[in-house]
Amino acid sequence: MFLYSTHAWSYAGCDTKSTGVTINAPTLVVQRDVPVGARLAAPEFSSPLTLLFSCPEGKTYPTGWHLLGIKALTVYSGMTAGGGIRIYKTNIPGLGVQLAGLVSAGGPGTGWVGRDDKNQFGFLSNNGVMRTVTGGAVVAFYKIGDMSSGVLTQKVGSLILGHSGNWVYPKSRSILPE
Repeated sequence: MFLYSTHAWSYAGCDTKSTGVTINAPTLVVQRDVPVGARLAAPEFSSPLTLLFSCPEGKTYPTGWHLLGIKALTVYSGMTAGGGIRIYKTNIPGLGVQLAGLVSAGGPGTGWVGRDDKNQFGFLSNNGVMRTVTGGAVVAFYKIGDMSSGVLTQKVGSLILGHSGNWVYPKSRSILPE
């Protein structure tokens, strides 16, 4: 079970509306003969859509494109899968995770983190202020080395709000296991 909290890197004037989003994943049992680099479950696991941020009327905001994104908070494992998408380490040896944003209930992950050597990715944009921002998170698990049993306990990512590619004012909610 993951809690993908909304590390609200948001621009001045916007408010963080959620402490996080939960991703329920079952216990994964990985056989020893599963090769390194293999995806451990399909489809990926996603959270429900949640009100993440609000930018109230009556305040001044930057003009131009406003973005909702996702940022990895863990260490890049050195491995990629699915067209160059980075796989990040977890606190469980041998278990890696890919991170993406979610914009529609039951939909696929959007904006997978780690393309173009970046540890963050904007997955929803609007030319102008997004007054309310609803979204979620998606994870996929991979075997990245010799595995040990354990429980995920670390923050793995955050949902962030920015302007024209700049992620500012770090006051966030993290993506962490529950």
